[in-house]
Amino acid sequence: MRQTRKRLGDLLIEEGLVTAEQLQITIAEKGQNQKLGDALLQRGYLTEQQLIEVLEYQLGIPHVNLFHYTFETNLFSLISKEAARRNLIIPLKKDGNKLYVAMADPMDFIVIDDLRLSTGFQIEPAIATKDDILRTINKYYDVDDGFDELLDELTKNDKGQNDDVTNLDSPIVRLVNQLLSNAVIQRASDIHVDPQETKVVVRYRIDGVLRVERVFPSHMKSVLTARIKIMSNLDITEHRIPQDGRIKLNLDFHPVDLRVSTLPTVYGEKIVMRILDMGSSLNDISKLGFNALNAKIF
Repeated sequence: MRQTRKRLGDLLIEEGLVTAEQLQITIAEKGQNQKLGDALLQRGYLTEQQLIEVLEYQLGIPHVNLFHYTFETNLFSLISKEAARRNLIIPLKKDGNKLYVAMADPMDFIVIDDLRLSTGFQIEPAIATKDDILRTINKYYDVDDGFDELLDELTKNDKGQNDDVTNLDSPIVRLVNQLLSNAVIQRASDIHVDPQETKVVVRYRIDGVLRVERVFPSHMKSVLTARIKIMSNLDITEHRIPQDGRIKLNLDFHPVDLRVSTLPTVYGEKIVMRILDMGSSLNDISKLGFNALNAKIF
């Protein structure tokens, strides 16, 4: 794809989405390491969808929905987790000497040039939302090394490993902590742990839609259930009646409250956790998603 080296601010002014005055104020007041697009979004001068449409239709940069994308996970070794998170990028696919990369800011030519030098590929950018990229990074880069260790342990030992569910350094504890942390980062409202005949499915409810996050072997359901029950102060010896509990966490220096419900089923206990993120409440009308007309009416 032919790169158009035009500055984002000039492009937005040409399209009438921001004024020159708004652009100058944003540039003067934004943080040293804050991207211009993020600063404009934060001030409510434009929406993320408007930004995507400008880049997609005016520059021919394609927009990709990462939730439905089939990733070539072997490409993740080309870009470290730190670089992916810092620059909000994720590798999509390889075609000959071209590497297709989803970016929150596909006009960041410094990042594109750095990627070209570090990977040896010609970089073809696509645009994706910031939230989509962060969710993908958390899902594919944050797989705990202890997960494989846990599977090996459970395969060798089918006895209930009750000691492991209370040991803070055990693989099952790290795995459950990772599941909870990823759910908060992805702004999920609920976590569903569904035991089935041959597997255990963990799903997140994000924007009202249940999405499969992880699928575990069926022999993991006992330790998963036990660990969550211990965190919720529930009776781990009682499997025949529903129970309700609560988990209080502190993730990234802000409190998170989880309401936990268990329900006996044919294949084991189903668990639903409602996430109440005390640090994510809206405190600015501009963040509600109104367009300019409805915001004025409101």
